[in-house]
Amino acid sequence: MLRALCVAFLLLLAHASAFADGWISGKVTDMLGRGVYEIAVWASSGETGYTYSASTATDGTYTVALPAGTYTVGLRDPFHFRIRIRYGVVVREGRTTPLNFTLYNTVWTDDPIWFVDWHRVYAQSFIADGTSVVKVTARVASEATIINVSIHEGGPDGPQVGPTRTLYAGSSGRGTASWHAGEVPVIPGRQYTVVLRRPDNALWSTYMSRPLYFGADAYPDGYATVDGVPMPDLDLGITISCDNDGHSTFYHVRHNNGGQWVGEAVQSFVARGSSLTSVSFTTGGVSNVWFVVSVHTAPSGGQTVGAVRYVRGWTDNPMMVCWSPGEVPLTPGQTYYLRIRRTTGEGFYIYLANNAYPDGVVYLNGTAQPGLDLGSCVMTAEEYPGAVKPELQMHSLMTTSVTSRGASLYWRTSAPADSVVEYGTDTPYTQAVSNPSLTNIHEVSLNGLEPHTLYHFRVRSRAEGYIEGLSGDNTLLTLPEMPNLLVNGGFETGTTAGWTYFGASDGVYEGPWFKELRAVEGRYFIGWATNGGTRNGGVWQRVSATPGKEYRFSAWAWTWCLNIPMYNLSVRIGIDPSGGTNPDAPGVVWTPWSVNFDRWHPLWVRATARSNYITVFLQGHADSPAEWNIYAFDNAVLTERVQRFNVSGKVTLNDFVASPEGIPVEVQLRPAGSTEPLRTEILTLDAVGSYALRDVEPGEYDLAFKASHWLRSVVRGVQVTNADVQGVDILLVNGDIDGDNEVTLFDFGQLVAAFGSVPGDSNWNPNADLDGDEEVTLFDFGVLVRNFGEVGEE
Repeated sequence: MLRALCVAFLLLLAHASAFADGWISGKVTDMLGRGVYEIAVWASSGETGYTYSASTATDGTYTVALPAGTYTVGLRDPFHFRIRIRYGVVVREGRTTPLNFTLYNTVWTDDPIWFVDWHRVYAQSFIADGTSVVKVTARVASEATIINVSIHEGGPDGPQVGPTRTLYAGSSGRGTASWHAGEVPVIPGRQYTVVLRRPDNALWSTYMSRPLYFGADAYPDGYATVDGVPMPDLDLGITISCDNDGHSTFYHVRHNNGGQWVGEAVQSFVARGSSLTSVSFTTGGVSNVWFVVSVHTAPSGGQTVGAVRYVRGWTDNPMMVCWSPGEVPLTPGQTYYLRIRRTTGEGFYIYLANNAYPDGVVYLNGTAQPGLDLGSCVMTAEEYPGAVKPELQMHSLMTTSVTSRGASLYWRTSAPADSVVEYGTDTPYTQAVSNPSLTNIHEVSLNGLEPHTLYHFRVRSRAEGYIEGLSGDNTLLTLPEMPNLLVNGGFETGTTAGWTYFGASDGVYEGPWFKELRAVEGRYFIGWATNGGTRNGGVWQRVSATPGKEYRFSAWAWTWCLNIPMYNLSVRIGIDPSGGTNPDAPGVVWTPWSVNFDRWHPLWVRATARSNYITVFLQGHADSPAEWNIYAFDNAVLTERVQRFNVSGKVTLNDFVASPEGIPVEVQLRPAGSTEPLRTEILTLDAVGSYALRDVEPGEYDLAFKASHWLRSVVRGVQVTNADVQGVDILLVNGDIDGDNEVTLFDFGQLVAAFGSVPGDSNWNPNADLDGDEEVTLFDFGVLVRNFGEVGEE
């Protein structure tokens, strides 16, 4: 023992004399792309075993200074996020290695506001994305409250999965319930629900995900249930973590028994995975001292397993050390002993937990302590090599163009991956567009959107060997086609003409204003600002309406506050369908409060008029005084929704023996007698060739149909009045292999080039397989001959 301590002391001296000659630097963001404050970044050297650390600044940036070498880097957050680890991070002398992290949980929502009305049972549904639930974090409106947390299959009344855990809300009101990997097994893609209640079934209050950030749904795959009442538009302010990346959080114990002063602490555990990857623990009583962390085959005197780690600790601050898979090999099912001691052999205070890990026990100064365990979190690779997957990094998500009926999205990934966009007018999403091609640069177009409508969307990308990349919920607003019914909706008169203030009043401004703010379009916008006070007010405008008609109202909003949480200041817009001018009237239809911090972003609401007038409102609200509370609005638009109908029918693909299911057909909606399309959509046929063109306004139209190797054909004079139109059928002529809308010698040449081929052959051309039997044969030649010389309609 003395010899080992001497060696450790010499290593410490050598380490202390070394100087940092490189850096790891980057940014830690949440799923909305915002920097996360005070996340500890730990980098363990594969050469020396020493661990270096730094914490993120308020904007999420960090820099770790350390010697050149190869490192395993981990992030540890005690409440919200699951541990994240990166392997093989190389630091070169005199250079900075960039390393960004996106923190991720199965469910992660903000928790700024608590339920004013107290309830007994709160629940949050979610879709599992891993094999085991390991952590649930929530906030309680009163300190020192104990909450029972359970996981249920399906809804809150479904069968319970795994044991109930208690969550203790300390002075911050936030607490965590944790499980070891395998205790709460779940199936990826299946719905589960977290249920929270007090042990005595008394009333209590937790937090919810309001206000929204930029109008986005905090968790689009689930919703809250309160005392048995579903709340589809609300989520709890909660985090749920699943093991989903090839790591097992197999030992997860939050200290709850204080601790003891010791010279050495050893925790026995039964290995679940094949390689140790991280250990975190908390000590007290000493600061700025070095600890050594190692794994052994016996509680004392056993063989050391794999590499040793050294880490500098501070009193009551959690520490973390990391290994790359293979550095500490384990045999699943075998018992090992995790040892923690100071490099000098001196004493320290170690935090403990009451009988939290049934497969082990803590040894203090060599003596087993039945009923006690080490307050720690230990992770392993489930299977090495091959199981641990890196995270597919996604960034630069943006809307590159928006029209009245479409939008284009762009994002990048760290590895070639596919492209999927899920979208709809609400969440859960109802539509999706995908592209299986693997690329780092993703561009996807959404078509067939409705004018002047807010759409929710998220993007996802998948690549072999990576954890799926998934964005949070986002929104986009399509452009209107109908005229704006508001007077001075963009405030371009430089005044509030047409608008009336309620509550606090301010003025119309020309940018640059505070924070160099400029108008969304034009020169002017309306804004409110106060230094050291609160703000609650807005403007309204009353306009004529037709009872029974639907109206859509949108406006762009911006918020900013200084030296106070950003959710202190929020904005919303609303419609009174009865034409009243009181913003507090119960009949006003409002958007949820939204935080549009330092960025213009659209809000949107719709309502059906109940009188000859409707009234629209723009409102901002600051809860607490701040050095500055500022909000602004621009580009307010109100339109009447024109009722739209569906046109449907059947497309017959001539000379085609295969099923038409899945065949894409281009459909152009044209004004009657014109060849210029009002809109073009790609529709997919079903098993009998049926199609449906949706959201067609009343009028007379021509519909033009064109499929891959069929000629264009037009159905003329389709009348759309006040109902859906059915039976608009069409027959398409086959043989247009080259897609030029004619059957000519050029098509004959392409058929000859592909003749005799089947899928997988180098000369295979699916458009030359005219009859759809997955062979280019004399039957296809016969189709071309029969239709030779035919020309499609324009």
